[in-house]
Amino acid sequence: MSAVGYIFQSAYDAEIPDADGQRSALEKYARQLDIEIQYYCFERDSSLRRPFRERKEGAKLLGGLQNGDILITCKAEWVLCSAKEAHKFLSQLEKRGVALYCVDLDANISLPQERKLMVSDGQAGFTRKLLKSLAVCESSKHGEAIRAAKQEMLKEGRYIGGPIPFGWRVKDGYLVKDSEQQRIIRQMKKWRMDRWSYRDIAAKLHDNFGIKLSHEGVRKVLMGDEGRQ
Repeated sequence: MSAVGYIFQSAYDAEIPDADGQRSALEKYARQLDIEIQYYCFERDSSLRRPFRERKEGAKLLGGLQNGDILITCKAEWVLCSAKEAHKFLSQLEKRGVALYCVDLDANISLPQERKLMVSDGQAGFTRKLLKSLAVCESSKHGEAIRAAKQEMLKEGRYIGGPIPFGWRVKDGYLVKDSEQQRIIRQMKKWRMDRWSYRDIAAKLHDNFGIKLSHEGVRKVLMGDEGRQ
């Protein structure tokens, strides 16, 4: 029988403890279970939405786990990925006779076991904790999907809310050029080519067109217009 500590690391999520912090927590929990962790698996910069079996280190680890082995991790959300994948993952571990302990759930969630007589919040509390972990997995996946969808909408020129850029207007859900404001932008570009400062251009906009823009606003209009060409 071998006990393995699974450590999930991410350079993009400051809320995930560093490797030393996780290792300390795993060792403390293992002592409570009277288990000695033989070695650690370090998963670096994998996405929470990626199934455990498809992660670089996760796949290697699964390939070597045998009947009677124990896998321990700090948070269930780091290994379950989603409700659907969690079912597959836990079923796979159960068939192999591998126990999965999650410190945040304080339980073995892959194999049936006799629990010590203790004061606890029972199955209702455990279920709430598990659902919370799965919700984190799903929200992570949902958030990434939303960001990807917004990027596609922006590429298509769709209006997704927020301030409407100077030189544009919204028509049927899309950003389209405003002919009058585009004419003013062309004049702004001419002034800029003539080496007028952003502050001077802002003053000329007010004098010539009655438009109030700060020098920073002028810069953003010109830079933003270049990015949409």
